[in-house]
Amino acid sequence: MANLVGSGVKIAVGSTNDTLYVINADGTLDFKVGTSGDVRSSPSFVDADGDNNLEIFFGSDDHNVYAYHSTGVALAGWPVNVGSTVRTQVVFSDLNNDNAPEILVASDGGILYAFEANGDTFDIFPLTIPGSPTTPVVEDVDNDGDLDIFFGNINGVSGIDYKQQRGFGTYWNMFRCNPRRTGNYGDAVSGLKEDRQLSPVVVKVYPNPFKGNTKMFFYCEKGKKVYVSIYNAAGQKVREITTMGNGGRRILTWDGKDRKGNLVPTGVYFCQINIGGKKQITQKLIKIE
Repeated sequence: MANLVGSGVKIAVGSTNDTLYVINADGTLDFKVGTSGDVRSSPSFVDADGDNNLEIFFGSDDHNVYAYHSTGVALAGWPVNVGSTVRTQVVFSDLNNDNAPEILVASDGGILYAFEANGDTFDIFPLTIPGSPTTPVVEDVDNDGDLDIFFGNINGVSGIDYKQQRGFGTYWNMFRCNPRRTGNYGDAVSGLKEDRQLSPVVVKVYPNPFKGNTKMFFYCEKGKKVYVSIYNAAGQKVREITTMGNGGRRILTWDGKDRKGNLVPTGVYFCQINIGGKKQITQKLIKIE
């Protein structure tokens, strides 16, 4: 379900008569899409092409992944044939920080695909994965600045650590959109608003202990100036890093050097975050050889 710009709330549902139905909030049929196989893949929504309108994605037993505009017109480059049945849900996330979502889907044939909005294969994908996987979950679970892709299969739960700087858009990134399984795109958007109202706080310092660089992850209000001060165990300030708040999560990297560009010795350090003139939190760091 999603509130589509210019056309109101729509409910998309697949059926075993080879058809996806898009239904208006009053129960009337808006449009339908015929396929050559049962549609047992729950539909999902994203603005794939950056036109500020949501597109509908779904898979089919005919081995295709489909994408349609809210007007009922196919998105350019779609459908894409993945060679086996698609019963999992299509999910989305910005894997490479280009401010555009990648489209991810797992097939019954044990292949994980990722596509660009135009249907082109993305980066290192497709990847062979064990068994018949479930719908992927895409999230930075270890707070290291890149995204992790998890899915269930006959062996339990497997994961892929995708080593590129992640983007921070809010997307339908798991089965039925969110942990509550509401299947409502609007809940993803409201979740983003809740995150942006969080008090500024360090989420994690990673790696810690560290040898070369370490990263500090924190939330802060948009437009607030952020100072991250690094102190040694004697309380002497060795480095200060500044940035501006963006209304969401920020990542700052300390390269292990002091203000003169010299590498600091091994030992215990403390990072103190000051946002808008107020000290927020202090975190201990340990540098090792």
